[in-house]
Amino acid sequence: MRTRKAFTLVELVVALVILVVLSSIASLSLTGTMDRYQLTRATQTLEMFDARARRDARSSGQAIQTRIDTARGNLQLASLSENRDGRSQTSQAAFRLPRTVTIEEIQLVRKMQVGRSFDYVVNPEGRSVSYAVHFQHGNMSRWIVVIGSSGQTVVAKDKREANEILSL
Repeated sequence: MRTRKAFTLVELVVALVILVVLSSIASLSLTGTMDRYQLTRATQTLEMFDARARRDARSSGQAIQTRIDTARGNLQLASLSENRDGRSQTSQAAFRLPRTVTIEEIQLVRKMQVGRSFDYVVNPEGRSVSYAVHFQHGNMSRWIVVIGSSGQTVVAKDKREANEILSL
């Protein structure tokens, strides 16, 4: 009778099958977490962009032109001001959404904004139009409503709820 010093082929195959099953379960649970994380990053980027535009408008006392580029995921703001010499000077800032997050649509009060970009102005008091942005990442999506008078953001469950918030 001989003693075994190694695993048999059947034992190795069973161990590999168990490993594959466990890793596929782990990757499925991790996918949802990563999707939520990317949507949260996109939400935070939109909040920072909007807050910066409002802060710049209030501090400069001038309107700020903003643009949300739905095709590229770029958020841009620009302001025109005069320097001491009386010449106009443009200052700009840009924010970028995570590459894997797309903007499906932008909703205004009872009006859908379609196209490659959405432009709006933040007045010198820091106010703008209210709007909702529909972010998509994989199988997950999220509606973010930005209240124009205050800059407060609200996460809506769906388009219907976003429209209800916008109509208030």
